[in-house]
Amino acid sequence: MNMYDALFEELKNIRNSKGTYEVGLADAIGFVKDKGGNVAYEEGQTILSLPGVTAYCFKCTSSDLI
Repeated sequence: MNMYDALFEELKNIRNSKGTYEVGLADAIGFVKDKGGNVAYEEGQTILSLPGVTAYCFKCTSSDLI
């Protein structure tokens, strides 16, 4: 499995676990670090990077959708 698919599947599984954003983000950070990737923090978002793929994670509230 390539890194894109691996990260996509991991994030999908985390989202489907119905845990809190904070717990899911901690799991995603652990996954990326275990795979030798990088984690950065910028303007209210967490940037997860693996070779060939980057995911931007941020917490969205219902007021952000209006």
